[in-house]
Amino acid sequence: MSSDEPIPPYGPLALGSSIGSSFASILRTFGIGMDVPFPRGTPDSSPVTYTPHPMADQPAVSFNPWTKSEVLSIYQDLCRKLPAELASKIVEDAGLWEARSCFCESNGGRTSEFVGRCPRFISNSSTPILYSREIDGSLQNPLRRIIVKTISKDQGWSSYPADWGTHNNSWTWFDITLERRVEENEGNKWIEIVRRKLWSNVHASRGMMAHVTSLEQGEEIVDMAMKGDRICVWACARFPGWRCEIERVDLWLFNAVH
Repeated sequence: MSSDEPIPPYGPLALGSSIGSSFASILRTFGIGMDVPFPRGTPDSSPVTYTPHPMADQPAVSFNPWTKSEVLSIYQDLCRKLPAELASKIVEDAGLWEARSCFCESNGGRTSEFVGRCPRFISNSSTPILYSREIDGSLQNPLRRIIVKTISKDQGWSSYPADWGTHNNSWTWFDITLERRVEENEGNKWIEIVRRKLWSNVHASRGMMAHVTSLEQGEEIVDMAMKGDRICVWACARFPGWRCEIERVDLWLFNAVH
């Protein structure tokens, strides 16, 4: 199996393996999830791990793609045993957030989760290639986590062999932005609120490589996000001869819904 692919779902979902043994123990203390797992959602809420290419020099990222119905099922069961404020804190501290995903592929494949244009090549420009759906949740600032994965490379050569195989002096890269809709005389318009760089491609990389990161609370782009905003991934290249070649981009947003 390629390291670029998510680990496939396990067999029948076990509560302990899905959310961690300590949190599972808390739930069972209150008689929740004793005998059968919580209802499955789509996508399956078994853990997923994205493993970057070794040359990306990044840690693997793991997460549970919980659905809104699964999160609310746990929260409502806790509320039957505990005050709502305590139940909400347990769910929040355990990282039980609704996961929403979208992706784009340069081969033009489309599904119900396909959002945005994903060209194969970007040269001497900064181009938006993937937009999320509008952020939603139970709070004014519901966003809790962002996961981004790209499979890409540069043009595969350069005149600087000392930098080959590193991220040094690499002039193809990816950015991520937080955008907000504002009203103007001509109608609604999306404006950029926050922009930050994700990573550069490995310099003079011959093959496609996976890069992945998790942006958590404490990051400006997460903390400033509001209901109705959206997240955008950009592919960038600068200077003649530099080219960002894209195979696929995945974007996950995790929102508080309890």
